[in-house]
Amino acid sequence: MSGRRRAAAVLVLAVAALPLLAASCAGPTRWQKPGASVEDWDRDEGACRARARSLAEKEYRSRASEVGSPIHGSGSTFEKEMAGYDLRRREQALFADCMRAKGYVPDKGATK
Repeated sequence: MSGRRRAAAVLVLAVAALPLLAASCAGPTRWQKPGASVEDWDRDEGACRARARSLAEKEYRSRASEVGSPIHGSGSTFEKEMAGYDLRRREQALFADCMRAKGYVPDKGATK
């Protein structure tokens, strides 16, 4: 691929990633559960964060072991950064799933 084409491809990818990056700048979700105490919240939030991190990192390592994977070392810096972004997004989704499974719902009108 010529230098011009590579630069154009990187520019297109960067522009395409802007909405994703902007969305990630939103504040964290505040979760609520009627009747939950502060102790309940602390326990559930900690357990969900740990589980989400563990599962997301396990998935990340699994993908990283694939030969030719951008995470494995053959990708550009941009590809590696996007893989890291994907890891964080996956961790957030797993955390939200866990909180919902414990009976919490997002408070649409507030951020933590």
